[in-house]
Amino acid sequence: MEEIGRDIVRYFMAARKPQSHLEFDMALARVQSLDNPAYYIQYAHTRIASIFRKAGIELDWREVDLSPLTAPAELELIKLLDRFPEVIEQSAREFGPHLLTDYALEVARAFHGYYDAYRVLGEEKEVTHARLALLAATKTVIAGALGILGMSAPEVM
Repeated sequence: MEEIGRDIVRYFMAARKPQSHLEFDMALARVQSLDNPAYYIQYAHTRIASIFRKAGIELDWREVDLSPLTAPAELELIKLLDRFPEVIEQSAREFGPHLLTDYALEVARAFHGYYDAYRVLGEEKEVTHARLALLAATKTVIAGALGILGMSAPEVM
């Protein structure tokens, strides 16, 4: 734990089904790159925080018009985020923290794919605000999943 950090150890321990044998990949755990799933999830949170710092916009996200979010990737991300309470419940019911690690990784992948395909900042005001609201929800879900797993949700890396 001293060598790779608490967050990485927690992720790798939780990512396995309770009945499966644990093979701890120390080489992967040491890597601070997008190949490391724990780092990848935390990096998604950090990347969203960076977008908000760059945007410098104070909005009440509950008041944002989400109707500009019509792209298939946006709608899929919304549906994925909507599953968060269900995943928490299933993970608790089945004593399966791996369900939460899998879900957090899925959200991080969906976010990174979305962000690579769509501009968030520099679009029309309504589009930018709607996309920022989507990213705020994504950041909240990632932070929530990491928090349940006992991991940090860094603002910078």
